[in-house]
Amino acid sequence: MAGSHLHLSEPERVIALKDTRENYKEAETLALSIEATLWFALSKNKTRIDPNYSMKTRELLGFMMDDSNYELRLSILSGERKPEDLCKASGKDLISKGMTEKLEKKEMNTLKQSLLSDEVKIIAKSHKVKWNLEILLTSIS
Repeated sequence: MAGSHLHLSEPERVIALKDTRENYKEAETLALSIEATLWFALSKNKTRIDPNYSMKTRELLGFMMDDSNYELRLSILSGERKPEDLCKASGKDLISKGMTEKLEKKEMNTLKQSLLSDEVKIIAKSHKVKWNLEILLTSIS
C-alpha cells in the first residue's frame, strides 16, 4: 500500500492519508462497538472475563481472519451485519461458503461410509406372511 502513494502528487498524498486515517477511525469504532456488544451480551459478571465471552470472541476473530471469508468481513464493514447479529450468530452463520461446502461434503462422505459398513435388517410384513431380509448396503450401491 505504501508503494501506491509514490506516484501521487503532494495534494493527492494528503487526501489519501486523510482517507486512510478516516477509514482507520471508522474501523476502530466498529471494532469497539462489536467488542462492547459481545461483552455486555455474553459476560454475566461484568468485572471479569467470562468464558462465553472469550470463546465467542475467539470464534468471531477466527472467522473474520479466514482469507476465504471476505463475505463476512464485507457484510460487517458495510453494516449489513450489526454487532448484535454477530453475538447471536452461530458458527454455521459465520463460516465461509467454500468451507460450508467442504464440511457438508465431508459429513456426507462420513455418513455414507458409516452406512455402507453397517448391515441393515429390513422387515416387510403383510397380513399373511412376514419376511425377514438382511441386506448389505454395499450390494445396493
